[in-house]
Amino acid sequence: MFKNTLLKIMTLVAGLAISMSAFSAPNDSPLPETLADYKIVLQISDRDPFKQTLVLNVAGNLLKHYASSSEEVDMEIVG
Repeated sequence: MFKNTLLKIMTLVAGLAISMSAFSAPNDSPLPETLADYKIVLQISDRDPFKQTLVLNVAGNLLKHYASSSEEVDMEIVG
């Protein structure tokens, strides 16, 4: 009896999962293009304030460099 009930519940959950994916709208819209000449990602995964300051200093120096050369840069710092 327990197996029969478990089978019914699993069938119901599987059916709901399939139906939810069938009704979800496809995301065909492309990602927005950036007008930047360069794309830079800096990664910091350490909570050390000294290392975080270093990453921010590097980001600032890169922005100054690209601003002085009239080039557009898209920069992101991720953790």
